[in-house]
Amino acid sequence: MARLARRPGTAGAHPAPVPGAAGAAAKTAIEAAGDELFLFSSDYPHPEGGRDPIGRFQRSLEDTPAEARERFCWRNFEHMMGGAA
Repeated sequence: MARLARRPGTAGAHPAPVPGAAGAAAKTAIEAAGDELFLFSSDYPHPEGGRDPIGRFQRSLEDTPAEARERFCWRNFEHMMGGAA
């Protein structure tokens, strides 16, 4: 266990995708569990992704704080991939 990059109790606390068909659910999930656990994903261009998945998420997160929107839209992905977020 000494060689693990993360402590066992925190290994699951990293961004996890929210399905693209769940625009309204993203806001609910962020409010319930915090803005560090979720990131944008979509099935686009498949029918399940809809015609405007980005717009749907943007509309559903309009009254969400700007920092939470940034985390959801790109910072959590950047962090997950080892970036500076």
